[in-house]
Amino acid sequence: MKFNPTKFLLGAGLALACTAADAQLLEDIIVETYYISDADDATDTDGGTLPAGSTTYRVFVDMAPGANLETVYGAPAHTLFINSTTGFFNNEDRGETTGEAIGNNRLGDNTVAVDSWVSFGGASSARLGVLKTADTDGSIVGGANNDGGSAGIATGLLKNADPNAGIPLTTADGLILGTAAGVTLLPGAGDFAMFADANSTTNYSTNSGGWTVLGGAPGVDQAGTNRILIGQFTVLAGGQLSFELNMRINDGQGNFVDFVANNPTGNEVVHPGLTFPQALDCEGTPGG
Repeated sequence: MKFNPTKFLLGAGLALACTAADAQLLEDIIVETYYISDADDATDTDGGTLPAGSTTYRVFVDMAPGANLETVYGAPAHTLFINSTTGFFNNEDRGETTGEAIGNNRLGDNTVAVDSWVSFGGASSARLGVLKTADTDGSIVGGANNDGGSAGIATGLLKNADPNAGIPLTTADGLILGTAAGVTLLPGAGDFAMFADANSTTNYSTNSGGWTVLGGAPGVDQAGTNRILIGQFTVLAGGQLSFELNMRINDGQGNFVDFVANNPTGNEVVHPGLTFPQALDCEGTPGG
């Protein structure tokens, strides 16, 4: 039986109409350049092949205070896709398909910390993902925290300080203490094989699936910044990341909005951040 996103999202049919205030529930989609790999990282074979120059991105949903993310979905009129022009890196040693399934005690192993996965907040079994600029508790990833991989690099892996990736992982790893609910993959885990345990040149695309957690989830600091990590994707060297996302967000009071990348109908709301990279307007402004 095919997954029906409309039935799944509407549940018992208690949907309430979208108001102007509800349409502000999605403030932004933030794409963070988390890490860029170097020659030392490329020596490791325990975790598979990670060419120098591969880029790890994290995608965060920035919601209004009090809001909850219910689901990231594809529907017949709204394709959900995540593409890499060169393929995705997936750690062969301790990688997982969802972030919260990564063993926290394995974040120091080879290149586990830059595995590709989807998420509803979790970045390991005991850590939530936050922007590196919002991480104030230091790092447990990279450099002296890393085992050096198969080549036994004495100074560890994942220590590259490429300025294009912002704060080095050895300073701030974008991880804070906390646990996230287990992610439900729809219609099933097999549809997310491109984020399993081997590098993949298959892109993710669906018109009848997505990922969710039962009851939805808030972001970190729900009453304030309220940002939730929905995925980490390592694009192999020379490649480009692109995506179109659709998602349902509720206000915690029984009202929800379906935000879509394009072609809205009914009460659906288009948000430019759901398409990456954003198209430039005539003045060169993304999403303008």
